Amino acid sequence: MDLASMKVAVDVQPLLGSRTGVGYYTSGLLRALDRFDDGNEYELIAFRFFSRPFEPPVPFDGRRFRYRVVRFLPGRAFFWLLFHRLLPPVDLLVGRRDWYLFPNYISWPLSRSKAAVVVYDLGFLHHPQYVDEKTLSLLTQGASRSIQRADLIITISESTRREIEQAYPDAKAPIVVAPPGVDPELFAPPASDRIAAVRARYGLPERFVLFVGTIEPRKNLVGLLDGYAGLPADLRHTTGLVLVGIKGWKDDEIQQRIAELREEGSPVVMPGYVEEADLPALYGAADAFILPSFYEGFGMTVIEAMACGTPVIAADNSALPEAAGGAALLVDAHRPDQITEALLRVLTDDVLAADLRAKGLEHAGRFRWETSARAILGALAAAR
Repeated sequence: MDLASMKVAVDVQPLLGSRTGVGYYTSGLLRALDRFDDGNEYELIAFRFFSRPFEPPVPFDGRRFRYRVVRFLPGRAFFWLLFHRLLPPVDLLVGRRDWYLFPNYISWPLSRSKAAVVVYDLGFLHHPQYVDEKTLSLLTQGASRSIQRADLIITISESTRREIEQAYPDAKAPIVVAPPGVDPELFAPPASDRIAAVRARYGLPERFVLFVGTIEPRKNLVGLLDGYAGLPADLRHTTGLVLVGIKGWKDDEIQQRIAELREEGSPVVMPGYVEEADLPALYGAADAFILPSFYEGFGMTVIEAMACGTPVIAADNSALPEAAGGAALLVDAHRPDQITEALLRVLTDDVLAADLRAKGLEHAGRFRWETSARAILGALAAAR
């Protein structure tokens, strides 16, 4: 199939506002395509309310990529129509293309053109208790509709691919696995001056354990806080816990546990949302990075931390062993005592920490956005 003949429209709503994993994945793929794909044409579709200004979230030179802003409905009306499945096919607003790529599989009821959807995980099926009722309904309906109707399904791990096949056996679309990558020019061991600047900007302790992700129950932050609390008092009082990320849902217990630890004198720091440019220095400043989630579709932050030379601890469930690749300490997410033990080992054993750094750097080098972008591009051409 000739790769130089496709016109691809991409829904870039995940790039607008504070980015989470979906936004970073979308940005990484587009930047990679911009670097190597000289044949296809990409139209980046941004839906905005009539009076809201638009600034391109990722700059492109306009050679093969161009933004198209569609003035549509205010957010509340849009989500009401989406929730009630009343939105029209997107190409009624934009026009037909060879492909529509939806990085967020619930953002639109697909199109009359061929549609490719990215499914990051099926956590709402495995852990519905961690999602509010309205969001759970939206995810359940949106996933079923998108997976059943898509012409191509893109997912980020072999683990999630298997889950899609098991949960939706009637889906006919081919599935391509395209894991997230890391930009080696951004995610690399940072210079000491960058670390010092970021440490001062966010008021970070001299030593700390780092978590990056949405502040929500699925990330097992109560388990992390309990595991951290199990460290010897002298180590805990000299080694902070830094929780980076936007506020999620059902976080009351998390916030209560943080308050209790602070009252005991433990330095728990919550910088909130952090721009991508500051993340490498945050990773590099940390004595350890931990992702103790009950479930992940991949675990992008595991690879980012490894690429910055940080020892990693991760849970042993879902796709996390696949992401860790033997270069991290794995723990049972339901065992805070195992979290305590892993933290204690990494924080007190310099030989182990150095070994994890070396293995992590090697492992992270295998994940490149261009590899994933080429896999997706080839799948689009084959399924056209």
